[in-house]
Amino acid sequence: MLPYSINTLSSWIRDYHEKGLEGLLVWEYAGSNAHLSQSQQQEVKHQVEQSHHGRVLEVIEWVKQKWPVVYSEDGLRELLHNVGFSYQKGQIVPGKANAEIHVLFLNETFKPMKTNLDSADRYYFMEATHPTHKPVVGYSWALWGQRPHILSNSGRQRLNVLGAYSPIDQAYVGVETTHNVNAETLLKLMDQLEKHQPHGRIILFSDNARYNHARCVRE
Repeated sequence: MLPYSINTLSSWIRDYHEKGLEGLLVWEYAGSNAHLSQSQQQEVKHQVEQSHHGRVLEVIEWVKQKWPVVYSEDGLRELLHNVGFSYQKGQIVPGKANAEIHVLFLNETFKPMKTNLDSADRYYFMEATHPTHKPVVGYSWALWGQRPHILSNSGRQRLNVLGAYSPIDQAYVGVETTHNVNAETLLKLMDQLEKHQPHGRIILFSDNARYNHARCVRE
């Protein structure tokens, strides 16, 4: 079964009889004129870019209020595609993120550092993580009124990990402890880094945790 309507097939047969095979190879379709001018489309683009609308209906309403133009959902969706938008899930960024400081760090610290690396030098990004050993309850089939019971862990002990990763050679070096991460943990990590990389410079990027500023760490 062909995935084309009778009208489409009839049109192709008529073109073949009138123009031959060459007539079927010419695409003469022309779309309808846009409801909005180029400048108006740019205004729509600016509005959506600033407001991050979650639904096409919200943009349709905004356009209707701005100009006497009513779009269908498919029509407005096509307009958004044409001006460069796609429907996608947002991305969470740290609440204290500062774009200016980030750009300053990249341009004045990180990029010059990478340019001046020797072959034996390595830079690492360091972070601590604190996984907790406990069950995660999910969904399952159960009789009405009889919720499944899942045994929890008998204690609250958790593992703390301070790790460093180098994107140059995919190397990871870490220290695990059941105690709090502190300056002593960081010193152990530094010892591990020196054993892992006995030659070249070691450049370590960290966050602003207090133990990263401890006197013994600075020394």
